[in-house]
Order: sequence, then structure tokens, then C-alpha cells
Amino acid sequence: MQSACSPKTFRKTNYVCKSHVLALMSQCDVAFHRVFDRHGQVRLGMMRHMFVIIDTSRTMDDQDLKPNRLTSTLKLMEYFVDEYFDQNPISQIGIITSKNKRAEKLTDLAGNPKKHIAALKKAVDTVCGGEPSLYNSLSMAMETLNTRIGCVATVLFGSAN
Repeated sequence: MQSACSPKTFRKTNYVCKSHVLALMSQCDVAFHRVFDRHGQVRLGMMRHMFVIIDTSRTMDDQDLKPNRLTSTLKLMEYFVDEYFDQNPISQIGIITSKNKRAEKLTDLAGNPKKHIAALKKAVDTVCGGEPSLYNSLSMAMETLNTRIGCVATVLFGSAN
């Protein structure tokens, strides 16, 4: 596996590169700082709350990434969760999946990376089907994040149709 790859190399080789995970993490960090730059009274040393919304619709069953998009995404998420808690030890993550126009919490907000990684490993066997619902997923995330400071929702969708 190469240490860094371009989008063209990524498409040709059909494997997931750690540099893509690091790019996602830096985008989350930029979004976090953008939110807190607007609110001067909030200190950056506080706990972050983040929901990751994962598409488990039929488009994630495509085999353009080996073995399929869902498995590749979940493997990357395992790495992401591990790295995220290394960099943000007092933060909390929750995982939401979306298929058949419904949203379902895979894990609730928690600060234990082992719990999330175990849930992601079990989710590899998920049967993909239907269409995702961005509205229902974001509504579910906002119900929980509504009362907290330092909230981020990251969406991983397999297709933009």
C-alpha cells in the first residue's frame, strides 16, 4: 500500500489509502475550527461530539472498491475512529447508518473506541438495500447533538444520485 495516492491512483488500484482517512480527519478538524471561530466564548480544549452517518443503501454494494464500497468504508472508519481518539481523547463519536429511507443508530455517542470498532466489524455483514435518507439521518443526529457544544456531523455517502 502506498503512503499517499492521488484520486486517479485510488480509482485504478481499487484499494483504500490511509491518506484519504487523514484527509477526512483534517476536513473534520477544519469544520470544527470554523464553527468555533464564530463563537469567541468557546474554548478549543473542550470535548467534541461527532456523529458519522454511513450510507448502507444498495449503492454501497457496488464492487468498484474491493470487496465492496461498504466493507472498504467500514474498514476506513475503524482506522478513523482509532486515529480520532488518539488525537481527541476526551471526545465522543456516534455512528448512524442509513438505508431504506430510514436512519438507525449503530452506536450512541461514546468515548470508547473499542465499542465503535466492534460495532463497525459487526456491520460488515449488513445487507445493503434501498435508498439512504439524509434528512432522517441528520434529524437523528441533531436530536442528540441539540444540547451539546462542539457538535459535528460527517456524512459518508456512496452515491450522489
